[in-house]
Amino acid sequence: MDHDQNDSTFKIAHNFLRSYLDKDPLYSDEEIQEQKKSELENRFDYKFILDLDFREYLESVSFEHHTNKDFTATYPVMVENGLHYLHHKDKKHSFSVLREYHNSLYQANFDINRITKPFNEFFNKNYFHLAGVMNLKNNSILILPFFSEISYYKDFCVFCCTMHPDNQEDVGSFIKKLFYFDAKGRFIKEEKGHIPNHIPTVAFNEQDNTFTEISVKYAEKIHSHTLYTVEEGQTFSVVNHQNEFLIDGFYEKLFVNDSLDYVFTQH
Repeated sequence: MDHDQNDSTFKIAHNFLRSYLDKDPLYSDEEIQEQKKSELENRFDYKFILDLDFREYLESVSFEHHTNKDFTATYPVMVENGLHYLHHKDKKHSFSVLREYHNSLYQANFDINRITKPFNEFFNKNYFHLAGVMNLKNNSILILPFFSEISYYKDFCVFCCTMHPDNQEDVGSFIKKLFYFDAKGRFIKEEKGHIPNHIPTVAFNEQDNTFTEISVKYAEKIHSHTLYTVEEGQTFSVVNHQNEFLIDGFYEKLFVNDSLDYVFTQH
């Protein structure tokens, strides 16, 4: 109960009731705002599973420091009595293996209810797991479980992992922190926004071991990470990864031959 009475929502409701009864509020607006700020800063403790600083983790697996295309992030996994465990700093962290993303890469969920936390604090987070990625081929964790949601874009060979924002403005706009990784577990870049539906803002070319920045948001069809068909009023055109037009105008019908690099159009 003491925990509930320290909550900003409780204080706002308490002040409202006192106002309704023509009584002075017990809590000042400044106190409530400070409380809200503190709650937001501690809303998600990204250390409840791993004793590892998040920024240190990103630095340790950044593409900048691991340009060799043979590099793969590996955090060993053990299977004991049918359960999967990540071993990290002499501790075992159990997790569940969920759907396959692509080629032996699976979503791994680490439940926070296995962590020693007060019951009411657990439910206060409104958030029951952290997600990572497991490489079943190497029997290891490829992307550590710091994230609330992970999507894989097979046409672009990248993962987009999300975290909840740490300021009230982004919370109100449903904007999240986005972190891109390649299929080797290397950290590529960070930005803020909404998780992309079909086209991320970066693609990885595994053959050349290079990244391509993408500014195309909507496309009728994806031909490659550098070539897209776009639509306008039931007519079509072709743009590159920087949203620059590769043919002049929009056409009623358009056929892109991806292997031979030519386009048929019809007015």
